[in-house]
Amino acid sequence: MISLCTLFDHRYLDKGLSLHASLLQQGYPFNLWILCMDSDSYHALSRLKLENVTLVTVEDLERHDQDVSRARSNRSLVEFYFTIKSFLCLYILDSHPYVDLITYLDADLYFFGSPAVIIEEMTGYSIGITPHRFPVHLKQSEQYGLFNAGFISIRRDETGTSCLRWWRNSCFTWCHDYVSEGRFADQRYLDNILDIFPNVKSIRNKGINAAPWNISQYRCSRKGDIIKIDDDVLTLYHFHGIRKLYPFLYDSGLASHHNVLHKTVRQFIYMPYLRVLYGHQVPEFKQKSDGSIRVTAGRLDVLKRFLPRLWRSIYHIKDILTGFYYRSLIFYFKA
Repeated sequence: MISLCTLFDHRYLDKGLSLHASLLQQGYPFNLWILCMDSDSYHALSRLKLENVTLVTVEDLERHDQDVSRARSNRSLVEFYFTIKSFLCLYILDSHPYVDLITYLDADLYFFGSPAVIIEEMTGYSIGITPHRFPVHLKQSEQYGLFNAGFISIRRDETGTSCLRWWRNSCFTWCHDYVSEGRFADQRYLDNILDIFPNVKSIRNKGINAAPWNISQYRCSRKGDIIKIDDDVLTLYHFHGIRKLYPFLYDSGLASHHNVLHKTVRQFIYMPYLRVLYGHQVPEFKQKSDGSIRVTAGRLDVLKRFLPRLWRSIYHIKDILTGFYYRSLIFYFKA
């Protein structure tokens, strides 16, 4: 059994559902805690009654730790999302004594292999973090951190819990969406973990938390159901930056890192994910005063959704042209 947690609001609902679907597909026993960052996501997920999922609200965390309310009031929404990861992990460890190892995952991660690999990597270790593994041309990105905060494993032992509380206190004190004095959001703090705490595993397995910022420097291959990144089996891919630009046109996110989307990566990694993501698209919804969900429908609602999207696409025409240059755009049509 593996214990995992994530967080998202209604805007990432399709990605969170895809993460859950990938866990079910792997067939390995798991518990997944989902922190619902708004009422829309909570009501939508409550109706779905997902297998092996426990829903958590921000109010649950506020009752557990009063500093959650303080953090919520003195930083931007995205900065609050960065801050709350460590609070969520502590909440789970404090509330569920049977959890020995908790692994936080960003909602846009997806399992291509068994989660058991994470447990194997963490054998004998208290803390597990994954390096960004930036290629040479992205050396300047190291200012945002050598390790990625989209994945962190913490064991319930003295070192693990001490590290988690240190990360929580650091993020509560300062967690902003810009670089300042060697800090950036919740992520740059991870650079110090290896120096401060013993028993830390810097996971070198390229198949765990592979991502658009590093994938283009590796050889991607497939044999049967197994996808390999160089010689490592792909277990977990981070679909950071993937977004729908137009109907049937997706940005893979590689162009923003000046990386080319190679044919094998497109075929073996991105296309299978888009098939799952497409199947978990949800209509736009708004919350009624009684807490129920009203699904918007009709031509006027479609027009209201389409016009802003059209404007954004025109406004970001540079991104689209850059995507064509790096061959990072994906046309996906439902089969």
